Amino acid sequence: MQEVKKYILKQLSMGLIPQKEAVMLLKDLQGASLEKSGDIAIIGMSCRLPLANNVDEYWDNLINGRCCFGAKPAEKYLHERVLKNPYYAEFLESTLYPNTDDLESIIGAYIQDIDKFDADFFNISPREAKYIDPAQRIFLELAWAALEDAGYSAGTINDTMTGVFVGKDYSNSLHYRQITAPDPMKVTGTWEGLLASRLSYAFNLTGPTMVIDTACSSGLVAVHEACNAIRNSECEMAIAGGLSIGAGGVSKDEEDEVEEDDNNSSTIGAVSSNDNRVRTFDKKCSGSVFGEGIAVFMLKSYENAVRDKDNIYAVIKGSAINNDGASNGITAPNPLAQEAVITEAWKRAGVSPETIDYIETHGTGTLLGDPIEILGITKAFSKQTKKKQFCGVGSVKTNIGHLVAASGCASLMKVTLALQNNLLPPSINFEEPNQNIDFLNSPVYVVDKLTSWKTGEKPRRAGISAFGFSGTNCHMVIEEAPEREEISAPARKNNIITFSGKTETSLKALIEGYCEFLKKDRNIDFGDVCYTANTGRGHYSFRLAIVVKDINDLRDKLKAVVENHFSTEGIKNTYIGKHRIVSEKYQHKADGELTESELRELSVEAQKLISELAGQAEFGLESLDRIAYLYAKGAGVEWKELYADETHYKVSLPTYCFDRISCWGDPKISKIHSEENSDDSTKIHPVVDRVLVSSLDETIFLAKFSLEKHWFVQEHKIMGSNIVPGTAYIEVVKAACEKYFKTDKIEIKSLTFIQPLVVGEEPVDAHIILKKVSSGIDFIVATKQSEESDKWIIHAEGSAVSFAGEPTSLFDVTKYAENGQNVTIAIPEDETDDLVYMGPRWHCIEHIFKNQDVLQSEVRLNDKFVKDLDSYNYHPSLADAALNIPLQIYINNEMYLPLCYRNLKIYGKLPKHFYSRLEKLSGGNGSETMSFRVTLADENSRILAEIEEYTTKKVGKFNSYVANTYYGMDWQKIDTTAVSKSGAEITGNVMIFVDKADAARSFAKRLDGASRLMFVEIGDKCESFENDSYCVDGTEEGYTWLFKQLNISTLENVFHFASINSEKEELSFGDYDDVLKRSIYSLFLFPKVMLRNISGRTNFYIFGENAHIIIGDEGIVNPMSNAFLSLIKTLTHEYTNCTFRGFDISKNETVDEIYDAIMNADEHLIVALRGANTYAEVLEERDISEIAQTDTEIHKDGVYVITGGTGGLGLEMAKYLVEVGAASICLIARHALPDRSKWESILVKNRSRRNVNCINTILAMEERGVKVVIKHADVCCYDEMKTAFNELKKEFGRICGVIHCAGVAGDGFLYNKSTEAFSEVINPKILGTAAIYELLKNDKPDFLILFSSMQTLFGGSGQGDYTAANAFLDAYAEYLRAKGVNAKTINWPGWSETGMAVDYGVSDAVTLFRSLTTKKALIGFNFIMNHDISNVIPGELNFEFLRMAESTLPFEIAPTLKRMVDRLAAKNGATEEDTRGQRFNPDELIIHGKLANEYTDIERTVAFVYAAVLDLNEIDVYESFNSMGGDSIVAAEVLKQLNNRYNDILNISDMFTYPCVIEMAEHITELTVGEN
Repeated sequence: MQEVKKYILKQLSMGLIPQKEAVMLLKDLQGASLEKSGDIAIIGMSCRLPLANNVDEYWDNLINGRCCFGAKPAEKYLHERVLKNPYYAEFLESTLYPNTDDLESIIGAYIQDIDKFDADFFNISPREAKYIDPAQRIFLELAWAALEDAGYSAGTINDTMTGVFVGKDYSNSLHYRQITAPDPMKVTGTWEGLLASRLSYAFNLTGPTMVIDTACSSGLVAVHEACNAIRNSECEMAIAGGLSIGAGGVSKDEEDEVEEDDNNSSTIGAVSSNDNRVRTFDKKCSGSVFGEGIAVFMLKSYENAVRDKDNIYAVIKGSAINNDGASNGITAPNPLAQEAVITEAWKRAGVSPETIDYIETHGTGTLLGDPIEILGITKAFSKQTKKKQFCGVGSVKTNIGHLVAASGCASLMKVTLALQNNLLPPSINFEEPNQNIDFLNSPVYVVDKLTSWKTGEKPRRAGISAFGFSGTNCHMVIEEAPEREEISAPARKNNIITFSGKTETSLKALIEGYCEFLKKDRNIDFGDVCYTANTGRGHYSFRLAIVVKDINDLRDKLKAVVENHFSTEGIKNTYIGKHRIVSEKYQHKADGELTESELRELSVEAQKLISELAGQAEFGLESLDRIAYLYAKGAGVEWKELYADETHYKVSLPTYCFDRISCWGDPKISKIHSEENSDDSTKIHPVVDRVLVSSLDETIFLAKFSLEKHWFVQEHKIMGSNIVPGTAYIEVVKAACEKYFKTDKIEIKSLTFIQPLVVGEEPVDAHIILKKVSSGIDFIVATKQSEESDKWIIHAEGSAVSFAGEPTSLFDVTKYAENGQNVTIAIPEDETDDLVYMGPRWHCIEHIFKNQDVLQSEVRLNDKFVKDLDSYNYHPSLADAALNIPLQIYINNEMYLPLCYRNLKIYGKLPKHFYSRLEKLSGGNGSETMSFRVTLADENSRILAEIEEYTTKKVGKFNSYVANTYYGMDWQKIDTTAVSKSGAEITGNVMIFVDKADAARSFAKRLDGASRLMFVEIGDKCESFENDSYCVDGTEEGYTWLFKQLNISTLENVFHFASINSEKEELSFGDYDDVLKRSIYSLFLFPKVMLRNISGRTNFYIFGENAHIIIGDEGIVNPMSNAFLSLIKTLTHEYTNCTFRGFDISKNETVDEIYDAIMNADEHLIVALRGANTYAEVLEERDISEIAQTDTEIHKDGVYVITGGTGGLGLEMAKYLVEVGAASICLIARHALPDRSKWESILVKNRSRRNVNCINTILAMEERGVKVVIKHADVCCYDEMKTAFNELKKEFGRICGVIHCAGVAGDGFLYNKSTEAFSEVINPKILGTAAIYELLKNDKPDFLILFSSMQTLFGGSGQGDYTAANAFLDAYAEYLRAKGVNAKTINWPGWSETGMAVDYGVSDAVTLFRSLTTKKALIGFNFIMNHDISNVIPGELNFEFLRMAESTLPFEIAPTLKRMVDRLAAKNGATEEDTRGQRFNPDELIIHGKLANEYTDIERTVAFVYAAVLDLNEIDVYESFNSMGGDSIVAAEVLKQLNNRYNDILNISDMFTYPCVIEMAEHITELTVGEN
């Protein structure tokens, strides 16, 4: 080129060509030179990387040196359910489905929302979208984001010669094709080669398209190939990137050997970090953590980018690729090849190596790979320079892990952003250099801190390396973008800017994105912002247009729009709107609906105004305002005309916000079992699959309810569970009946709902059983309790017939609103923790009008759900909403659920638009049931359905939860004379732990049969005395010393009196150490030391004093005795070669009475002796109807203290107190929260779930005006608590109440537990409570609530310390209440959403009480707070567990509970319902309530029916049906039996309206009077 230039100049000097021609030739030469420079501009970028959903978040992570590893997201486990099948897991070479109770057991570099996709944006059908590999879906969205970031829209990119190049490593994959159910759409959806082509197809891009797999270098090689295609004129622009989806994490335990979580090959496993950190170039490096990510670039030749005024991030000067060839191994790195590829890249870039400021290395953090890479770099530099340590190196893998195919692109994006921001981010985790790297004698140094990188005399340049396992290496050189040559057009006083989305949610998200974007001070021209937003984005149905002066005006107006809930009312020159194009024939258009001609009129007017403004120095405000208005209405605008002949640059702005819609294929299910081999062509209905059995009198249909497939399950929740709505039963029963009767004219004569059908993650198979009867058919909808069980659960039953009649009702829908009061029923759009949630398909009631007791409503299904009508006749949500939403008018705070239908006739399919009429027949205002007559009619008044009677019932029990049930322990006298052991005596070696009042020595006089009596006192030191007496210091070493002195091999009996006869009835805080040593710690330490020194069985007799007040004259409760005795509940399970018996005695029992109690002891683990009587613990349900209400006033003055305040339960208590009126809260925690100055950073990093939740909760309370104080104090430390309380009293005046939540979970057998670990559990409960009371007893707070546990009831292995500690609280509340203190203990079951049960993964299946949701727990807490009740367990008893564990429990159960357990056992044992009636003998039934001769015949009959169905031998005619153990299932059977005897005069609501035998008998008598 230089030779040509010299020739032209020579010709000019010789006068052979004119000057003008020479100039033109030189310009052409220069232009030709520019066009062939080979430089490629990066003009757009997008990414989704670990902890970064966009480029800004990625850069923020880098400059702040964040490690972006986190716990494996819960949704990933959801989508890996197929791995529950071990054969699938083995085939995919993956681990079995993990334990999801510990979601944080696997950590890695994960991205969010791989299951989410906005299919509608790309015009892809939902079905097809489900079966497109997530890699394709994510690439589509990120590629579009890169296009928009470059300032291009669909209109400008369509039909262009744009190439698509994607790097994808297929060794790391979700195996989406294999884990999802078969579907024809999967052929294209999961075809690897279509990954890139799908984008080309969507926007008719005609450049080359390819997917590249060179393992770890795939992404950078894709960019390299894209650059070459542009240079070779194969395409004008290119979209290039790399992605990795499905790479797994590793065990979070840094000490464990690395376990690969997903499908990583052995090669990858060999370079996996063993401490979950990537330490590139560091001495402690051990490999990489593999992760997920995607980075995409928009590329264009540099010259064209300058010409088109593109936003140039950086310039790719050149790149090179090669292969390792025959190195030491197919995956071993080759330093010679790496050196060669770097040298070649420099050569192609035409740069001097000395101008390279920085190299972003491959940097996998391996002991071998890192030194080889630095060696290759050093050798490359050494050929051309001798300079040392002038070039920085780093690796982004230290931040985000090894993203395999995406790693090179993540590196390229890092360096590009560094050039843009004039900063080099630190390479983290670098502390001490790898011993195999001599940095001092190399040209490179590690950039381990944020470093300024500003433009100097030469352009800033950097290199990026990516080396693949395949041996394919790539190195790229990039350079900072040069300064722009032209200046943008001058700013105008008035500007217009537009925003748009295909949906309302996408537009709102975009507006919020701009609000965040504009918070930062960005050096961008506002005219360019408006130009890019208007010309470089798509314009869709949902729009916002604003006329603004400058960027500050825009910021203020957008903020106002958001704060005004996305309304533009009151905001000048701001318009928001939506539109939809409809047919010209549309006669009833809704707001926003436009015909083509109307749209054309708007567009013509708008474009005329645009033409008038184009080229003007200033834009007229009125014209812009009109354009904004027209645009928001839907006008099409050619925005480029507005900026014709002006200089504007594209700038980087927020890109389209895709709707986050879950889009995942159905999981693959094994087809091995024959019953699964059904063909879709045989399906009767979307839910009713096929006929299973068809016999002479019975036909059984299989219905499959799926949470994923069936929207009516997804969108219908009650108490947090997905429940099949009642109308869905009608739909499926009707479908089965149509098949059976061979007609669509079906009348459901009766339908009763018995038990809800809950659908979880796994689909549920239900049987619809049709039984032929003379009048038609009886039907049952039932499911099997479990695959292992033979028991079936009946969910609904009824009867049906076919009919040919016409409607009898009249419903003139044109007058449905006549004389009515317009009523609005609000239905939350978002799912909350409310009792009932109804999804978007239930939001279909447009108007409700009430005229006396008639409710008439207009029902209309949203257009986007209209396709549902193709599959459903009695559309479940439309039918449900038409009935149950209007009747909410009669409901206050109760919950009513469908109970039954009578005579439902369906005349036609429910359309999109219809009307409902409900006429109230009975009930309302809190009654047990409400009944209505219902008519549904279409918009032409044609009757669609008639329901003679529809009944709903108020419920307190649902989904296995009993509202307002509380359980507690009582002491009841037992008869021990039956086990009297006459003549028995205590023999063998006997040890007695003595008390301070010689009660033990007095007792010893009765032990004449002992071979040896040894007396042990617990004191301050170890010493021996006469008469086989000893003193021990209460330590483990002391007990070891004791056995050395004793020199015995067996110890038959131990009597422990050391904790009784305390010198003080009331303890001060300083007394506790001695009492603990003589009681709990003695029982903790002595048995394990004993077992090390003796053999044989030992009987322990443990004595506490006044652990409970039983008969009233005991005196003061001794809480430590209760803790001491409760430890036995664990010891008996852990020390199986010992027997334990506990005795709670008072000061009134004689030695003889105590001795007799021991000799007569039965199977009861712990008993109380009161005189000559013996008492045992009994679990009972508390009758709360008689409990006095003691409303606790919450004050605005003073402060409320919560210990353990920053834990899960503590924070929930804080939120509760705020809700009920507290103005000041103090959270006391042992571990201090980070300083408030760090909170914002913690929230951004989002790495500590506990801290983030705590901070967010505190900030939310403070936003409500609550004063939240956080005190760092150990609740066990008296001095720390004293300081904290004094500070609070000084600031707030008074501590109004304390909720003591602090605690540590127990875990581990006592034998293996250290004293320190034991104390860590004991102290917060015992010492903490004692400290709180002693410090506040003179201040008399309004309440002291102690958080105990249900564990105190039964102890159990591994829970000794936790049981004892909480048992102390149980008795301490009793102790304080006797002193007039408003103290209460709550024996909590697990909380299902927070607290220890969640932290430790406790399953409901193995607990006595089912866990509570937070809302239910708070309801229980509120009840206890405001009633005179303590020591209770709020929640639901797990009767199945109680039935199985009854014989092992350390207490008895009350007769009422015992009957329910026995009934459950009987149910489980019965094979048929009818066998109960066959076994029942009326002559043996004992009826209570009246004298035998006072019962009427009807009363006896009703009693016999109840008893027969419930399998009772005794019945109280005044006891409620529910109290007898009745439920919906049993009620249906009782009703059936009664109707058989009394000619069907009863309905199901009668079972609840007349709850006992007497009331039901009276009702039947009234109904049958006229018949007799």
